[in-house]
Amino acid sequence: MKSKQAFTLLEIIMTLVLSAVLLGAISTFFSGAVRLRDSGTVRMDALPARERTLNILRSDLSHLILADNEITGSLVGDPQGVNSKYPGSLSLTTTAFRSNGNADVIEVTYAIEEDDAEDSDGSGMLLREVNPHLLAVQYQEPVTEVLLRGVQAMELGFWDGDQWLDSWDADHSTNAPPAAVRVKIIFTESEQALNDAIEVLAPVMMTPRSSAEEDEEEES
Repeated sequence: MKSKQAFTLLEIIMTLVLSAVLLGAISTFFSGAVRLRDSGTVRMDALPARERTLNILRSDLSHLILADNEITGSLVGDPQGVNSKYPGSLSLTTTAFRSNGNADVIEVTYAIEEDDAEDSDGSGMLLREVNPHLLAVQYQEPVTEVLLRGVQAMELGFWDGDQWLDSWDADHSTNAPPAAVRVKIIFTESEQALNDAIEVLAPVMMTPRSSAEEDEEEES
């Protein structure tokens, strides 16, 4: 009768080692797959907000008003920001169109403020403050909306016909308007996997002056 040969200690150890290596490889593969899925989910969740922000910026810049009237002529860009540690702020006078075709003259300010959410890691949030109905008799409180989170900075560019400038001050028509305005939103490192930045470039259409306004200025 033949005796059954048992596994040696070395064979058992080698089997355990190979099993651990195989399980580690499988775990790494599935962990990567889960991270890829989560990254894709975050990307899909963030895309609508970014696309909406781009559309709002395009609309505000394309309907920019730079007239001689001091109520409806403002374009101020500051690369340092105003009362904020995050670079970049932009204020402009533009028009908001209603569903009935009418339009309101509004003052819009884009700025970055620190996000107070627990998972923000000190990142900023892009705010859009709207002062509605500038021509209204009664004062109305500005309306502030959070457009994006995880924002690090807002870079501005103003084309003067020869070069890009990082600031502009055409408040109350103190100087000629730029030929184009560029706005670039830069995100924090945790958000850069989605996109390094989003950018809008819009030409500036100067509101034509009426002949009556020109005659009045000549007489004065």
